[in-house]
Amino acid sequence: MRTNIIRIALLVFFFMILTSIAVGLSSCTKNKTVEDVLNGLIGKQIILSKKSMVCLDNRQCEKSPYNDKASSYKFIIFFDSTECSSCRMKSLFEWNDYLNLEIIKQVDFYFIFATKELSYMKELYRNCNLRHSILVDTCNVFISENNFIPSQNVYHYLMLNHNNKIVFVGNIAENKKLEQIFYSILKKKIQDSHSNIN
Repeated sequence: MRTNIIRIALLVFFFMILTSIAVGLSSCTKNKTVEDVLNGLIGKQIILSKKSMVCLDNRQCEKSPYNDKASSYKFIIFFDSTECSSCRMKSLFEWNDYLNLEIIKQVDFYFIFATKELSYMKELYRNCNLRHSILVDTCNVFISENNFIPSQNVYHYLMLNHNNKIVFVGNIAENKKLEQIFYSILKKKIQDSHSNIN
């Protein structure tokens, strides 16, 4: 009986999160609503073939966040080849404040750029103020292996659990409501992992 109540409570909580994310995102596809797209993404497993990508800033690439810690959560920020790489690179400094937060240290961040222009990306990265490494996907491996991800860039911000399954979608740097949802999910997951240890 108690197990059923807990399951119902978790389902209600999960539905509330999906609804809040749907309200936070303003884009939709031609035939699907935002809620449909999110329902299709949550729980999907992401393939992350880092060895097929070039990591800029080797010192950081050799250590965390690219060491596949089994207990960590991941947050992928993906820029496809249709986006302006230089524009996106200039705005990456916005993520520095997040990367310094104590709770965020539980999350490995992956900034992935899909472009064939590796030398140009190296130049952009040298002049960028992001205090984190980036991955350059010169062969478009990420989207090829995860072709269920919609083309709209609002769906290119993905939080994954330790099994690389999507648990959250949204740009927390541009939407305060999504930021609050992200923190609540992360805090709950950290509490759950601590209670499982004890």
